[in-house]
Amino acid sequence: MKDFIKETLLFFLPVLLLSAYVAMSYSLTEGDLVKTGYFHKDNTYRKQFEEAYHTPIRHRELSDIDTTKETEFDILVIGDSFSVSSPAGYKNRLAQTDSVKVLGFNYKGLGDNYFDIVDGLLNGDFFDKIKIDYVLVQSVERYFVFYGTTANYGRSANLSQMIKERVAKKPTKPVRFSANAILKYPYYSIIRKIKKDGLVSKVYCFDLDKDVFSGRRASQLLVYDEDIKYFDEKNSVEKVAILNDQLNKIANGLKERGIKLIVLPAPDKYDLYCDHIINNKQEEPLFFPILDELPKDYIYIDSYQILKNAIANGKKDIYFADDTHWSPWATEIIAGEILKNMKYE
Repeated sequence: MKDFIKETLLFFLPVLLLSAYVAMSYSLTEGDLVKTGYFHKDNTYRKQFEEAYHTPIRHRELSDIDTTKETEFDILVIGDSFSVSSPAGYKNRLAQTDSVKVLGFNYKGLGDNYFDIVDGLLNGDFFDKIKIDYVLVQSVERYFVFYGTTANYGRSANLSQMIKERVAKKPTKPVRFSANAILKYPYYSIIRKIKKDGLVSKVYCFDLDKDVFSGRRASQLLVYDEDIKYFDEKNSVEKVAILNDQLNKIANGLKERGIKLIVLPAPDKYDLYCDHIINNKQEEPLFFPILDELPKDYIYIDSYQILKNAIANGKKDIYFADDTHWSPWATEIIAGEILKNMKYE
């Protein structure tokens, strides 16, 4: 019996040791790129943003407002995870200005396509019941062309329907350590020593010629594979022109209601930092240069150039080193640019 117990312990000992090592080195609470790519954790990196994450929440969400009392807002924000309802997000930074009332649109009944959403609002009674001066449409760059070329107009939703279909907030689930990490973390760590600029676990890792982040990944760029594989869409002159036509279409529809459209593309992380990649073999991103040249009936926030200027001026962590999204430093810059265009400054 003792020999059996000894052999069993010896069998499981490597697994236990490996599990302990991974638990100390890998984290499920860091940025999405670190979690997906199974990178070594950086315990101190996010501490610099703690103050921003304690900003008081002043913006409102459609799911929370009392529509019998709250019927006037300066700006309605429709967007993706870059517009998430966060204390450090640009929506909440906009709302820190006393004269600006911000409403986030978190109703899912009109789908995920921003053109269908705006069209559905125009076809219903939303703008009759809720007074809005500006509608801001935000999309991450890699999906914007897809939305513009697949819009399916004709939907409609009334405010009463949206209120009736409010979804209760789900309790946050505890973060659980995945058994997959026990094998994947050391495996991907070894593979990256061989494929430094290659695709590993849906995440590319590039070495940079300067420190554009802080922390242990100061001169290392992590990006999703989608930043790279959607170049055919993003670099297509024809498809970006279709996107711009669709934006002009909804801008003119809103104009008939006395509402101005603000368009905010969020640059793919690769696009912002690719100039600093050492021996870069990937394509040159052309989405923003193409869009810049097209005629617009809407207010355009050129986030790409604005944020590249900040990086060129030495501002670190415009995007998170461990994540695909922009940081509180970027949301502050973006909010300021939106306010300038709304003529509130």
